[in-house]
Amino acid sequence: MGYTCRAKLATAFHEAGHACVSLVLGRPIEAVSVMFHSQRVFFEHGQWLPAECACVPEQLDTDIMIGLAGALAEAYAVGQGHAVTAEESPSHGDVWVNEAIQQWLARGECDLHLDDDHIDWLRERTWSALTNRGCWDGVAAVAWALVYRVRLAPADVERLFWSAVAAHQRSEAERASVPEHAA
Repeated sequence: MGYTCRAKLATAFHEAGHACVSLVLGRPIEAVSVMFHSQRVFFEHGQWLPAECACVPEQLDTDIMIGLAGALAEAYAVGQGHAVTAEESPSHGDVWVNEAIQQWLARGECDLHLDDDHIDWLRERTWSALTNRGCWDGVAAVAWALVYRVRLAPADVERLFWSAVAAHQRSEAERASVPEHAA
């Protein structure tokens, strides 16, 4: 069974979420691509995290936020009516995501332990960053480009993302500088 346009867009938003949060957190990206097929793998066994656990608290938080960004961007796009996705897609606040993160830490023989409150806090920070209107405009620009181009080089992702964020900021500044007219 093939993907519909809206299901492809869900995948594109997912990958764009990872890439854009990477940019916001100062992490370089090699490329962003999507492969459309009928079988999707979501957070199963923590595959969305790097192969090895960094075991450095600051880097660990960044890795987890980048990992969470994909599913959260996809969920937000679906919630906004831009995309449709499979029922297995993790939603904002799923507890089993915390379990996948704990398994990843254990598999990487990491001595650090993150409690559920800390992971929930990282999820909230990631959600807030993604749903910030300027950031979301950038995620959407990258996602739409992925639907049509399938693979984007780092320079393309950066240009699309930061241009959309800047355009949003200019629009907000213009809106703020225009005095309200009396009705």
